[in-house]
Amino acid sequence: MTRTHPQAGAPSTDGDPAADGGLAAVMAADARLADELVPAAAPEPGVRTTTVVTGATGFFGAALVDALLRAGEGDVLCLVRAPDDEAARARLTGALDRAGYRAGTDRLRAIAADIAEPGLGLTEDRRREIRAGAARVVHAAANVNGSLPYASLRASTVFGTAAVLRLAAEAGAALHHVSTTAAVPVPGAASDAGALPLPGLANGYAQSKWVAERLVDAARQRGLRAWTYRLGALAGHRGTALSNERDFRWIFVRACLELRAAPHIPGDLCWVPVDVAADAVAALARDDLRAADRHTLQIAASTGVRWAEVFSWLRRAGHRLDVVEPALWWDLLRDRLTGTPDLARMAAFAPSLPSGAPRPDDGTWAALAPYGVTEEPFDRHLLLRYVATPATDGQEQDGEEGP
Repeated sequence: MTRTHPQAGAPSTDGDPAADGGLAAVMAADARLADELVPAAAPEPGVRTTTVVTGATGFFGAALVDALLRAGEGDVLCLVRAPDDEAARARLTGALDRAGYRAGTDRLRAIAADIAEPGLGLTEDRRREIRAGAARVVHAAANVNGSLPYASLRASTVFGTAAVLRLAAEAGAALHHVSTTAAVPVPGAASDAGALPLPGLANGYAQSKWVAERLVDAARQRGLRAWTYRLGALAGHRGTALSNERDFRWIFVRACLELRAAPHIPGDLCWVPVDVAADAVAALARDDLRAADRHTLQIAASTGVRWAEVFSWLRRAGHRLDVVEPALWWDLLRDRLTGTPDLARMAAFAPSLPSGAPRPDDGTWAALAPYGVTEEPFDRHLLLRYVATPATDGQEQDGEEGP
């Protein structure tokens, strides 16, 4: 029997997913939008100007807030996990400062909320306040952790998305959902709930984002103005050169430099700088007049650099990198686990190594050109700037994680 989850109004089961028929049954139930979610009428253009943002303290979210503020249009209201508004503001300001973004503006506000709590942890007065000013909601909050099972991510990713959809529907606001290319099953896989768990959804993170996308699709079918942006792997910022210390590919590069060795691996490094991805989402979120038939857009690298070339760039810059077989590389890492935190982080991914290939452009980059947002080929100079710059903690970053 399908039940309504108390946290978000999304159908669910309690406890261990296997207890109610296994993962497929739970995902299918979670993907059904609550019957009572019906969008309010959209406000007249220009009547409301506030953009509500979730996930603003994460690696991508902080860049998104910066992009929205630079656009100079309307206020940005961030829902931040904190015990009160003062703590929420301090947490947001700290995240922006550490990432090198400005936070001192009266157009930026933060209020305490929690994506995994019933009703986002907001009082009815707060919900009324948000509804009165919200033109759009950009939902960028996510726990990007490829090692956690689906059951551990349901509250934040699935029920949290349902709760954000409810808030947007109550306000008649547009919903811009930040997802991941990891949520796309392998080509040719069935997409109906009866075929769950889908091939290609490699871990709980991908599964939870796939279900979240289904909820957004269902809300759109009921009349909510909603778009989904699938992010690929995100590199550091082109301006500050700060990278995300929790990104799998960045951890791998740092581990190679620490070990002075690189495994012989195929595939490409496919990265989009975080500021490019943030500018893309900010531009699209501000424009509700674009073609209505493009509701899912992919913001991912359509070109890549072979890993062998990446290692060559580093060697030419003076870094010692002996090319070894993968098994030997892992042996070297295990022998050096008392080294930097990069090695311990990499060990958590064993025995996986980065793989990947460019994702065919779905037309998104051409659609972004009029906004001045373009895909620029990743090059040696940018990589070396990343390597020379300390990373920043991006634990709430969305995007693609894992091999």
